[in-house]
Order: sequence, then C-alpha cells, then structure tokens
Amino acid sequence: VTEDFYGSSRCYEDSNGVIKLPKPTVQHVKYDEINNSDHARRVHLEGWSFLEHDEAQWVTVEYATGKLTGEDSRPIRKENVDLFRTMPEKAWLYFSKLTGLEPVARSSLLPEDFPMDGPFSVRVSGIDKTATDQNVVAFFEESNIIVKQVEQFEEPRHTARVDFNDVASLEQALQLTGRTLLRRKVKVELWGDNGTAAAPSALPGSVPPKPYEGPLPDTGPFKIVIRSLDKSVDRDDLGYFFWDRQCEVCDIEYPLKGERHAGIVEFKDVDSLRRALGLNRTIYKGREVQVDLYTPRDEKLRQGGSGGGGGGDRGDRGDRGDREGRKGGGKGKKGGGGKGFGDGERRERHDRDPPSRSEFGSERPRLDLKPRTKPLPGDPNYREEASRGSGARSDPFGGARPRDDRFKPTRADGDDNWRR
Repeated sequence: VTEDFYGSSRCYEDSNGVIKLPKPTVQHVKYDEINNSDHARRVHLEGWSFLEHDEAQWVTVEYATGKLTGEDSRPIRKENVDLFRTMPEKAWLYFSKLTGLEPVARSSLLPEDFPMDGPFSVRVSGIDKTATDQNVVAFFEESNIIVKQVEQFEEPRHTARVDFNDVASLEQALQLTGRTLLRRKVKVELWGDNGTAAAPSALPGSVPPKPYEGPLPDTGPFKIVIRSLDKSVDRDDLGYFFWDRQCEVCDIEYPLKGERHAGIVEFKDVDSLRRALGLNRTIYKGREVQVDLYTPRDEKLRQGGSGGGGGGDRGDRGDRGDREGRKGGGKGKKGGGGKGFGDGERRERHDRDPPSRSEFGSERPRLDLKPRTKPLPGDPNYREEASRGSGARSDPFGGARPRDDRFKPTRADGDDNWRR
C-alpha cells in the first residue's frame, strides 16, 4: 500500500496493533454466526452479505523469501507465517502485478536426482481421524491438482499416500504442506522411497530419522517437548521410549494441561538430549511423533501439567504424591525395583491457620439486637397468660374420630338363637 494509506490507518489501531474494520451498512452475517441455520439461509437464499473478517493487522512481507513479520515485533499466528513461507503462487502473482516486481523464480522442491518417470507420490501425515479418501482428494482438487489415487494406512495412523499423474502436480502438492484438511493442519512431503530402495522393515513412506545437528544448550536443564503422542501412551511408556534408545531420563511432565498428547522430558546430559532430538518423526505406537528442543516459549505448556512422583501417575496430589514419589518404582503405581523416571521433588506442607471470613470478603455481620417490647415478669404491664394444657392443643382433625367399621351390629347381636 502507499505510505499515505498506511499512515492514515494507524490511528485506528488499539494497543495490540489490531484495527477494527468498519461494519457494512447493508444487511450482513458475521463469520461466527454462519453456523446458525437461519443466518445461513439468509446468506444463501436471501442475498445477505457475509462478513468474513472484522479485524485487521499490518504485517510486512519479504517478497523474495515469504518471511512475514509484524509491526513492532508483534506476534503473528503461526498458520499465517507457515502459509506465507510456502509463497503461494496465486498470491505471489498478485503481489508481482501490484508492485511491478518480477515474478519470483521458484526453486524446485524435488531433489536433483528425482526420477522424472515417477512415481509422483506424496506422503500426507496428520490427517483428521474422520477424513475419508474423498476428503483427501477434495483437499488437493481445491488447488486444481488432479489426484490419481489415495491410500490411507492403519500404521502409521492418520497417514496416506497420494499419487499424481505428472511432476507438475507433484510440485504443486508439496506446496500445500501446513494447510488445513478438515480440522487439522497436515504435512505434505515427498514419498519416502521415491527413487530409492526402502528398507524391508520401514513403514510406508517413512523417512529414516537423521542425527540432530542443531544448537544445544551448554548447561542444564536438558529438556525436549514431544508432541503427537498416541492417546494410549502413559507417563511410563514415554519414559521407556527414550530409555530403550540410550537416552537417560531424569524427569517427565505428562500429560500437559496446555497441550494434548504432548509431554516435556528432561535428560541427564547433553548426549542424551542430542540422541532424543534425533528421534524426531519416529513412529511410536502408530503415530509419527515430533521432538523439539524445549524453549522458554514452551513454559505455558507446563501450567497444570503433572510432574514429580517416581512411580505414580501424578505427582501433584499432596501426601499421596509424596508417598508414591518416595517409592520410586519402575512402572505404574505399584513401585518395585525398576528404574523410575523423574524422581521429582518432595512437596513440603506448610501449616497455617484456617482462613478467616474477612479474607474471602464474606465477614458475617454483627447481630443487631432491637429493644424488647414484651414486658418481663415483675413489670407493671406484665400479664400472665393462661397456661395451655395438653387438651387445649389444636386438633388437626377438628374433633373428628376415625370410623370403626370392623364390628358393625348384626342380627346375631339382637338375639341369641344362634347359640342354641
């Protein structure tokens, strides 16, 4: 946009840099009201306008790389950052015409030794559990990509192989990684055994894990965040997953309140940390797990997460957690002689007096006694009331008595002939 337009719009920003867009003057339905059947009918049948957005934020796009940054280092949604990083072709053609810049020369996402005779296949992971083959086909056809065949797998779950007719369709399909299929963002990558011979024991389309070569902390704690775990995984399963792969575990925080199917694992040394990060994208219990280095931004995941307690499933339950933690058992809650994961710290109990009502803002009001109006015995106006006996008590039946029909008088009561 022009500098004048940019400058004039800044006065509408709030403290978070968000601009409230003006509402249209015509009859309209907001994006969060479309689920209402009555509102949907108005949009589709009565011609009401559909308000797709009501807020905006200024961002800066680096045309050559697709890097997206916010004004004054304000945060941007991750899905938007990932989308612009792929430099969608339609959007970049629009930017090119708008700014008069030359179209970006796109580098191929295929390796240099990729066989041009195929197969032209991708591996789609992270698929929603309710997605069908038709949903996968529609995902690619929305971008005008013709799908030849779809094959979903039982193991690893939520994964499919998608075949295309030519290399051009394959290139376009690889650009869709990070897009949403139904309710989940999927990862689209080149099929693992394209042009190479896959190992006999390898899972379909899986990519062998690579040793981690990124930065590592010099001092502890040495922690990672593992995501996309199967719902059947418990705390001990997670510990033995790393223990069996020569990673010495110190502590485990799982499950986490801030994110489902994720956990934080701390290791004894940097070598164990490096080996654990090399397990990224490993298939565990049918799911491809994601292993990332722990950063301060992941601190929010720990809110409410369990931890401590050697053999127990949760170490944040007061004395019970302390007792289970001191057992230090190997698996589950029973303890034992095995090696426990995460001895944790014993929680101290601090005795204190019970809180007063004033601490809760609910102090009981003082009793306000009114002057007595009825005279006491010995006062001049005292009058002794007649004592009520038990007979004077009010009768709820009004003096009535129950009927006794069990012994009605008969003829035999009038004479005694029957006795003869």
